[in-house]
Amino acid sequence: MLPVIPQDKANHFVYGAVIFTVAYVLFTIAGLPALPLAAGAVVVFAVGKEIYDKMHKESHTPDIKDALATMAGGFVVALPLLINLKGLT
Repeated sequence: MLPVIPQDKANHFVYGAVIFTVAYVLFTIAGLPALPLAAGAVVVFAVGKEIYDKMHKESHTPDIKDALATMAGGFVVALPLLINLKGLT
């Protein structure tokens, strides 16, 4: 039986993947070091969202696992790029 991922964590995972992808494309177009900057963008968004949630506890629930799920989504997209940089493909 496959594990069930809560909807909220799955959403964060997808958002992390999308944030990384968009940032990577934009940084590449700009001629900047896209991989580290896109990874940084995911971390900033993930942590920033949880800080926002903490500041708005009446309507949001901060959860470090949400930030980790967001970063995991970005990591999954970044992984093939990291492997390619190491010459393993």
